Amino acid sequence: MLSLGAPVAGRTQLLEGLGFNFTVVSEAEIQEGFWDLLLRLPGQGPWLLLTTAQRRFTGLGSGINQSLEEAPKHIDEYIEKQTQGKFGAWKKDLGSETAAVPVNHMLLRAEWTKPFDSAATNPKEFFVHEHRVVWVPMMKEKAGHHFLHDPELQCSVLQMDHAGNTTSFFIFPNRGKVRQLEDTLLPETLVKWDSLLRTRELDFHFPKFSISRTYTLEMLLLRVTVGGGFPGQPGLNISKVTHKDMMTLDEKGSEAAAATSVQLTPGPRPDLDLPPASDTESNWPFLMMTFHTEMGSMLFLGKIVNPLE
Repeated sequence: MLSLGAPVAGRTQLLEGLGFNFTVVSEAEIQEGFWDLLLRLPGQGPWLLLTTAQRRFTGLGSGINQSLEEAPKHIDEYIEKQTQGKFGAWKKDLGSETAAVPVNHMLLRAEWTKPFDSAATNPKEFFVHEHRVVWVPMMKEKAGHHFLHDPELQCSVLQMDHAGNTTSFFIFPNRGKVRQLEDTLLPETLVKWDSLLRTRELDFHFPKFSISRTYTLEMLLLRVTVGGGFPGQPGLNISKVTHKDMMTLDEKGSEAAAATSVQLTPGPRPDLDLPPASDTESNWPFLMMTFHTEMGSMLFLGKIVNPLE
């Protein structure tokens, strides 16, 4: 959405920042691919719900229902409806210079092809790091799943399929190797794993969890003009990016939602201070990736450090 509304120079910077090489693929092909993805991803059935959409709140301060006082209410209502109330109230601190707020969202609800037996779920220890252990509800299952151990990256990979066109990868690094795994994980690694995964009969425990997070991401985006640029109109720049996500995984399946809002203001973006680096030393988390199998697209990516938070 940001690239479509940006001037040519801004579009180029945004797309190159995402890793696209214009000598390999043209901008028109990239935009066509994005629109094709938005059209083909959504699906609804008895075992799978997948929705995604975007909306741009514009004319803030100039429309009867789009004043800076009313806009947060409309953004709240839109996100609450589209994500079925997963996030509650959205951020209401719109800057006084905010001219537009693009919002996008995704909602996924998918059941397992091989659900867990809830009667077998019991509390067990989960090692957040070497100095902290928490007790979490641990699901238990004996079934055939795709599995492998990667000695090079010192991790194990478990693939569990959902009913419908989605599947999830769970990557368990050896204790103390999570940072190494994150630093070396590449798209080619996923291709390699996909070719090496084999069905094995597993008797395993898996944590049941429900987590949510809020992030501010403006420091990750380039200092480029992403809107306006027409005669007599000032260019719009990114001033604040708020991203919320949640994920619940239980015996029946998984549910995840994500939404992002971007505040656009005229004039240059103010200098921002880098947030302090986290001093959390986690050595027993795992990574989770959920894919749309038909499209080959990653829907959600996350790291579970503590299933209780």
